[in-house]
Formats: sequence, structure tokens, C-alpha cells
Amino acid sequence: AQRALSSVFGLRQFRGWQRAAVNATLAGRDVFLVAPSGGGKSLCYQLPALVDDAAARQAVTLVVCPLVSLMQDQVSQLAARGMRAFALSAATPREEQTICYRAMAGESDKASAEQRDTRPMLVYVTPERLEKSKRVIGALQKAHSQGRLARIAVDEAHCLSAWGHDYRPDYLKLSKLRELYPNTPILAATATATPRVVKDSVNRLRMHGALVFRHSIDRREIAYAVVRKQADADEFASGLSAFIKTQASAGIVYACSQAETEGLAGKLQSRGVVAEAYHGGMSEHERNAAYMRWVTHKTQCVVATVAFGLGINKADVRWVVHATLSKALLAYYQESGRAGRDGKPARAILCYRPSDVARWSPLVMSSGQIDEECASALENLYSCARYARGGCRRAALLRHFNEADAIGRLCGGENCCDVCDKGTHKCAAAPACDSSLVADALAVIAEAAQGEKARPLTINMAADRLGRKATGKQLSKPARECLFVDLLLAGALRETFSATSFSINAYLGLSRAGGAAVREHAELAALARRVPCPSSFVASPTLTDLAAVTSKPGGSNGAQPACKKQRTLGGTVEAVPPPR
Repeated sequence: AQRALSSVFGLRQFRGWQRAAVNATLAGRDVFLVAPSGGGKSLCYQLPALVDDAAARQAVTLVVCPLVSLMQDQVSQLAARGMRAFALSAATPREEQTICYRAMAGESDKASAEQRDTRPMLVYVTPERLEKSKRVIGALQKAHSQGRLARIAVDEAHCLSAWGHDYRPDYLKLSKLRELYPNTPILAATATATPRVVKDSVNRLRMHGALVFRHSIDRREIAYAVVRKQADADEFASGLSAFIKTQASAGIVYACSQAETEGLAGKLQSRGVVAEAYHGGMSEHERNAAYMRWVTHKTQCVVATVAFGLGINKADVRWVVHATLSKALLAYYQESGRAGRDGKPARAILCYRPSDVARWSPLVMSSGQIDEECASALENLYSCARYARGGCRRAALLRHFNEADAIGRLCGGENCCDVCDKGTHKCAAAPACDSSLVADALAVIAEAAQGEKARPLTINMAADRLGRKATGKQLSKPARECLFVDLLLAGALRETFSATSFSINAYLGLSRAGGAAVREHAELAALARRVPCPSSFVASPTLTDLAAVTSKPGGSNGAQPACKKQRTLGGTVEAVPPPR
């Protein structure tokens, strides 16, 4: 393995955790890897394909991958290293598919024994093709019966879990792989998985006594920030364009919908930014052309939906801006992680407006009824909103991924986040909300649910009604909307959903904790201490402010302070009991 690491992959040594993961899969153990993007997860199933007795038995490594573009990229990289790899997709020429199927099945070709390719092989396939293609299953069955199916690798394994941010039902059908090939080791890998997602994914894959290698999700090279998003679209576009013009390198802007990517890209273009839209509604040729112009520095900015995600192979992205709230903190971490993959300083900026929560929550609901999957999607959305309204951004990410014990070591100081005081290395906490304001906000919701004309309120309607009360009159409408969202995030309010023929509508109601705060002063006081003052949101900087600071003499001009700590890829390993 060490020789192959050097001669094929050009690496002098393993990262701390890679050797253990490679040894475990070579020993026939099931392995689950959680490591940041660019952390070297793919090496842990590519390298084993070359060692042990793989060459002697022409071993097959099956790699399940969610995107054809990502499969093709990895196959090209492996071919450049002299390795034998195939991507089975509609884009693969028929002749190449035939060669792959015959090799998987161990069937001889017309070449002489001297000319025959007997190298071990990696075969990449999407979960959809694996489910629908009898030819793929037939070839795998033959390889398995001949003892040549060395291992199965499942990339982006968080797609298995309903608790993840990118749940895909087709991934659930991968559970049959254990039934079909009971003694073949499985290696699953992802960059984004909480302990709950890992446990769920391990069970769904029926992994036996899996060794889980966890590595810190901390991306020390990324400085995190949240800015206030202006309500006016033109004002926001002007601020965004001003920020981009201060950056000397390429970046990504994530938007909510296809229409938004087109609209925002057009606004940026009219303001002198070389920008292009990228979304799933474009043809494959259009998407590939836009991607290549961006990769080759002909376009500075891609305005994209989350379709512009997996498979991006550009290490020098210096900034990622989310023009709207992401649907989950897991998703935000992964999308913002497109920046700084070369290990050099980068920026990740979330543009937050409280009304985005009201906009997103009906979209993440699949019906008007809350089942386990919908409740998970809703909590994922709230986690991202809490990140925007909480303290240290890096600390919020570490807590979300169950790494709270690393907060004291990794948070604060240069290149941490916009909240941390770089002089004292301490986090600046937002002031708490006034209890009388909280009481009036809860009263608005309680009053709407009483009497014969009881009618639930949306966040927008609740903000209008609070504006009629003495405490609410002192606040702008964005601040009042922020208060109701903060009460929702604090657990004092809950959202209920009503489905119509055309849409799903979200309404606010009191939770049990909110009801207790209405009745008891002590509960109200405790709640008020947990809710940040909404004025802190209104006073927070916008992209326009950030651009002005960056462009001043002594500003960063797109460069960030040098990281004092290098990104670490140490981690822990644990054994997971077999699924029940």
C-alpha cells in the first residue's frame, strides 16, 4: 500500500487516519468515513483496489456515486494515473460499456493472453442505474461468485438518511447490496454527517460492526460571516456586485431557485460583474460550458442553485456567498466548503433575512402533515437560521457536528468569523430581548387563536399586528419579523401547515413552552434571556458595508489573514454495533 501510495498517487505518506481506514477495509471490515471535502476519502477505496491480491484475481471495486459528472471526473483522474476505471452511464460509449461488463463478469475478450488487460478495476455507477440495470447486477453477481468483488464503496453516504440534508430515496435501495453480497466489505464516505446521520446510514446499509472514522469538520482556512440581506432586490444586487468587485478571484453565489439565479446573474452583469447562471433547468451542454468558463477564469462568478455542488473540481475558490438561507446547516457547511479547498484563506458569507424562514419552511414540507421526514427537514432549516442568529459561527458548526469540545481550541482569533473579537479572542454576544416585547409578541399569537374569529397568523401577519402595540411600534417591520422567527427558533412558537390545491401555507402557534411563558412571569423572563434583541439584526452590516470595509486602505482586498492554525485531519475511530 505504501509503494502504491507513492508510485501511483504521488504521495509520500498517509494522513493520520487514512492508513487505519485502508487497513480496515483490506482486512474485510465495514468502514464509514466522515471527513471534510478534499480530505482524502476517495483514496481509501481507490488505493486498496491496487494492493493485496487484487491484481492476481482481477478484483472489482464497485463505487456508488450520485452524479455522472463526478463519476467521469474521478475516472479521468484514475486513468491519468494508469489505473483501470469505468463509469457506467448513458454518456459512456456502448463499446466501452461492453468491455466493462465483460471484464466484470470475468469473460475473456478476443485479445491474446499477452494483450489481455488483467488489471484490477473500479466501476462507478449511480444508485439509479444500479437499481434499474439487470446487466449491472448480473455482472456483479458473476464477479461475486468468482470471488472477485473486492469491496463496495458508497460515496456521499449522507444521502441515505432522512435526517440528512440531501436525502435521496434511490439510496435506500442500496440496502439490498448486503443481502446480495453478504461477505463483501462496504466502505461509506461523506463530508457532512452528524452522529445521528451516521447511525441511520450505517443501519440502512446493514453494515456489520462498522468502524467509523470521524475527523474534525473544522475548515480553519474559511472565515465565516453573516450579513443582513436587504429586502429590495436591486439594493441587494448592488451590494453583492460591490463586494464581488473587491475580490480578485473567482467565487460562487448560491440562490434559492432557477428563476433567482437567472435574475440575480442578470443584475450582476448589468453592474459590470462577469457572472453566469447555473441550474438544473439548463441543458447539460449549457451547464458544462458555464462550468468550464468559470474554471478557466473567463467568468468570475457563478450564480447557482444547489445543482452546482458535487463534482466541482476547482481548488482556488476564494469566496462563497449564499444569497438566501440554506435549507439545512449540513447543506450550508457543504456548499460553503467549496471555498478554500487548496488550504488557503477563503470566505463564506450567508445573507440572512428572517422572512426567508417563512419562505423556506413550506418548501421543505412534502405535505400538510408532519411526519418524521418532514419534521427532520424543518429542524434542519431551523438549524441554519440559528446559525445566522447565534454567536460564533465556527462554534455553531462544531456544536452541530457534535464537536463542542473543540470550541475552546478552534474558535476565536483571526480568520474565525464576523462575531468573534479578534483582539480578545472572545465572542461578542447579542443583547437579550426585553421581556415586555416578548410578552406582546406571544400575546399576538395567543389572541389570534381565541374567539369565534380565531385565525392563525403567518409571520408577516404577526409582524403587522405587533406593530399596533406600543412595544412593537418602536421596531421596523424587519425587526418585528426577526423577533417572531427568533421565538420560533427558541421553541416558544411552532409552525403549523395547511395544504391547499396550489401551495402549503405556514402559520404560527404557541408551543407548550410559549404557553408557559404567557402564564408565568419566571418562564417569560427565562425565555427573554434566550432571545436576542431584534434591533441587533437591523443594525447588522450588509454586503454593501462589507464591500466598503474591504475596499478601504488596509482592507483585505479579497485576501484574508494567514491562518494561525493549519487545518487538521486528525480524528477518532469507533466501532458501531451491527444493525438490528
